[in-house]
Amino acid sequence: MRFAKLYSIPLTAALVAQAFPQVLAAEPKIPPGAGMSASTFVENQGLYISDGIRSKPDKGVPLYKQFISLNLSTAWESDAPAWTDLIYRETKDEYDGQGTMTITKDGDALIFFDDRIIHNYDIKSKQWIQEYSMNWTSHLFSGGIVTDLDTGLIYGMEGLMGRAKNHEVNPDDPWKFTEFNPVDKSFTSVEKRGPPAALDLISMVYSSVAKRIFGYEPNQLHDNKEALWSYNITSKDWTPVNATGDIPPLRSYPCFVSAYGGKKLILAGGLGIKPIAILNDVYSLDVSTLTWTKLANMPLTVVGHSCAVSGDSFVAMGGLTDWVVANDEGPAILNLTSNTWGKRYTPTPPGQTPSSADRTHLTLSKAVFVALAVSSLITL
Repeated sequence: MRFAKLYSIPLTAALVAQAFPQVLAAEPKIPPGAGMSASTFVENQGLYISDGIRSKPDKGVPLYKQFISLNLSTAWESDAPAWTDLIYRETKDEYDGQGTMTITKDGDALIFFDDRIIHNYDIKSKQWIQEYSMNWTSHLFSGGIVTDLDTGLIYGMEGLMGRAKNHEVNPDDPWKFTEFNPVDKSFTSVEKRGPPAALDLISMVYSSVAKRIFGYEPNQLHDNKEALWSYNITSKDWTPVNATGDIPPLRSYPCFVSAYGGKKLILAGGLGIKPIAILNDVYSLDVSTLTWTKLANMPLTVVGHSCAVSGDSFVAMGGLTDWVVANDEGPAILNLTSNTWGKRYTPTPPGQTPSSADRTHLTLSKAVFVALAVSSLITL
């Protein structure tokens, strides 16, 4: 762009390719993997991934700026997934690494929260359509974000590490949980204390069946034995979920998404706490019975990965394989009906509903976090 501006030459991709064929390399079949990315998905449409890191989250690790989509409306193989490199949003340097992302109720747009700056991305036109600034306290959405798919309201949790001085956090430090209306841009914040306070981030999903938000956060400040929490949208209270069955070992930075319209919740991988180890196990929670069931393990141990559920397929990609190296393998696909992993993704045919499904759903996994905050907590 600087070359074009300096010499007033309208450089196009075709012109660059003709003059400098070595400049435009072929797009890789598999997108480079990244851990701790912001991600969200629309069933039978796409998985959207932004930012992340490609190495151990130590102080000074650079943010890997990316914005890509994985097509969930067509069939593909893991070694050649149908993905697209999208236009990256413009951000200010001081907000790098703090972005969180969710999706609108109708699934037509993505909403990015870069601290006080909000960006809207139109999925159909693949264009950034709006940007505005909010007059709220910094880091309100840095700990996690989720959309109520029935009302369209967006809920965000403040990350304690994001605003802590010298990264020192006490168990009784207050934190805020915010309700944001993307239509009229109104918001209300409620101050709370204690669990499930998010040190860095909490993985939150909305269940249309339960009409509740579920959050997974093994808050080490309070020595929680069960990391699963439920938020009552009416009473505005968080309560621990006393689930039974195959209880997953405590972990940080897992993939946590809803399936079948919120009838089930899928928890996969992450960083095990006791003992500290990268995990590859997968669990399904039946929301009606609050019973965990262990599923087949992922092909790789991975932490901070992105995932989606579309039809009967659970798709996982990216993340860090050993807390140091990014996972550049193609997406892995788990058939939730047969409980087997494979390399081929097949969308649900139009007019046909997947097993146990009652509606198309949207959800998100986690948010991008500030790498410095994590390195102050865990060192392997």
